[in-house]
Amino acid sequence: MSSMTIAMMFQVTTTWFYINAYIYLLMCVACNSADVIEALCQHGADLSLVDNVGATALHYAAQLQDSSHAPADTRPALSTLLDTGMSADLRDDDGRTPLMWAATSGN
Repeated sequence: MSSMTIAMMFQVTTTWFYINAYIYLLMCVACNSADVIEALCQHGADLSLVDNVGATALHYAAQLQDSSHAPADTRPALSTLLDTGMSADLRDDDGRTPLMWAATSGN
């Protein structure tokens, strides 16, 4: 196998892992699985993962808290993310913080 093929496989594997780790974290937020989020953090989960608009799990937790669009109230998940040391000052690609996401969602 050529080094180019190995490099491409590594990139695909890394990208797949990144996307799935982020999706899993978002699912935990949406379902208010604060205990799972805490366990992920204890085992080295990367909370700095962002999506294509630069949003973190904290942005989505703030947006979904007490929302009819979420399967569960995400306030405990939001608190857990903040308790792990995640910064509430993180900005997405448009410069919006999680608090701004919450405000524009009516939360």
